[in-house]
Amino acid sequence: MSKEQEVQEVQEVQVKEVQEVQVKEVQDQEVQEVKDQDHNTRILKIWNEKGVNEAVKQMFVHPTNGTKLDYAEMRAYYG
Repeated sequence: MSKEQEVQEVQEVQVKEVQEVQVKEVQDQEVQEVKDQDHNTRILKIWNEKGVNEAVKQMFVHPTNGTKLDYAEMRAYYG
């Protein structure tokens, strides 16, 4: 195998690795978007069933572990 062929093979492997990382990043982003929609859907359901005050109250509760959120954290979840 020539040196040029070896270099080409290494480059092809590197390109595949970069593509795999990019695909993983896109998949992770899509998963996060679905989670965000789930959080918003939960708040909207509370709003419809229990009113705006309860919805706002629940927006300051972490959606998965139940701890208190500060304002910046709440905005990260609900915009």
